[in-house]
Amino acid sequence: MAFKFRIPNIAFRKRMSWFDFTIACVVGVLAGFYTFKPGLKDAREALERREALKEIQARRQAEAERVEYSSHLDTMIDDIIEIFNNENEIWKRLVEFHISLSKTFPIRFHHIESIRKCIQNELSVSMIKFYTRIENVRILTNEDGSTSFLVFNLDQHRQFSKLVEIIDKILDEHRYPKYYENPCFHVSFAYSTVKNREEKLPKDWQEKCQSVFKQYQCQPSAMSIIIDDIRLKAGKRTYQLTKSS
Repeated sequence: MAFKFRIPNIAFRKRMSWFDFTIACVVGVLAGFYTFKPGLKDAREALERREALKEIQARRQAEAERVEYSSHLDTMIDDIIEIFNNENEIWKRLVEFHISLSKTFPIRFHHIESIRKCIQNELSVSMIKFYTRIENVRILTNEDGSTSFLVFNLDQHRQFSKLVEIIDKILDEHRYPKYYENPCFHVSFAYSTVKNREEKLPKDWQEKCQSVFKQYQCQPSAMSIIIDDIRLKAGKRTYQLTKSS
C-alpha cells in the first residue's frame, strides 16, 4: 500500500508554486530500480554498491511471494473487463492500482516535505499490516462526469478509516481539506470516457461478476490484498513511508 502525491507537470513559479495533491494506497508489486556509475574506484561507493545488491537479493523472496498474488488478481481483472466489453462497452485497464485516502487539491510546494514527515512519523508508531478483501464490482464516476471507473469495493473499512483519520489530522493542521465524510474505499482497475454513464450495474452484469468471483474463491491471493507498503509520490519522486514486511 502506498500514499501517492500526484503532481502533474505545472510551470514552476518561484517558491510559492501550487501543485495538485492526493494521497493513495498503491496496490500490487512495486519494482525497485537501482542505477550504478560504471567503473567505480572509490571504496566507499563500492561498498554502497555491494550493500545495495545485498538489499536487492534480500527482497527477492518477498517479491516472489507477491508474484502469485499479482498473477491471480490480474487474470481475474481481465475476466471482469471482458464481461463489460462484451456488452458493447469500451473499458480500458488501468496500469496502476491504488486506494485513495485523500481528495485531490492544490498544495503549496514547500508544504510537501512537512506533510511527508508528519505522516511518516505517525505511521511509524500506528501502522499495522492488514489484509482487505474484494467484495463486489461497481461503477464510480468522477466529480465532473468525464470519466467512469470499474472498481472493487473493499472490506476493512475500519482499518482504512484509521489511516484516513491520521492523514486528515495532518492535512487539517496544514489547512488543507479532509477526505470525504463517508468514503467508499475501493480499487479502480479500468476506466471509460463515455459520459452520462449510469453508475448502477444491471442485474445480469452483477450476476456475471459474481460468477467470476466464485471461480476465484479457491485462490485467496486473487480476492485478498495485503496493505503493508505506504509511499508518497511527488512527480517522479517516490518516498517510502513504511517498511514492507
